[in-house]
Amino acid sequence: LEIFWYNKTRLKNETIFLSIENYHGFFLNPKKLKTELGFKIKVEFDEENKPVYFEIVAPKFRKKTFTYPTTCEDCDYTWQKGDPSSSASHRRVHKRAMNCLKPQPLERIKELDIINKDYILVTADSPKWQHFEMYERAYAFKKEFRYDFVQYQSREGHNDENIHGYLFIDENDSIIGACCFRKNELEWGLDWIWICPIQRRKNHLANKWKMFKELYGNFYVEPPVSDEMKSFIKKHDSLPL
Repeated sequence: LEIFWYNKTRLKNETIFLSIENYHGFFLNPKKLKTELGFKIKVEFDEENKPVYFEIVAPKFRKKTFTYPTTCEDCDYTWQKGDPSSSASHRRVHKRAMNCLKPQPLERIKELDIINKDYILVTADSPKWQHFEMYERAYAFKKEFRYDFVQYQSREGHNDENIHGYLFIDENDSIIGACCFRKNELEWGLDWIWICPIQRRKNHLANKWKMFKELYGNFYVEPPVSDEMKSFIKKHDSLPL
């Protein structure tokens, strides 16, 4: 292992301390020197000018920072603050989560010539970036409700004509949520739906419910169904189309 890690650990060694057995740090005759490679050496001598203490500091040595677990209030990710690798992992997770939780306007949406300004239909023929955005919302759904798998096939897209996705967009051309319909042998079903928390209870699903009923008939909702969703279905299914 020493050989394997040599190139990465070279000149980064922990500080080395060497002293005689009964050394108590009372000697005040230190000398300091520096090697050609940059090692800093401190030597202390006793009254007889004999070395009693050595301190060797590597040129690229950095003291380890204190780390402690921290949970991000926004993305709910726990990492070791003070650890560069763990902090980098948090930044990646945070960026991905914020893409869904606090969506920003997308130029790609602005460039689309779409009739309906509040959704984009995603089918097997849709471009990859739309499937990617569908997958990310399906991942957010899975994470929030702690399911075992993502209920969307791929970030790259699929060739299944029996899967219809909908990206919900707002007036700023931001993707605020998504839902997915899937057809089995007999009927269509609402496979999953996820809307970012700050946009919930603003009728984004209610405004599309009539359209969904017209397109997919008396579709079922994939269980488990929350009490809130049960109340929503009971209320809106009773309304005339």
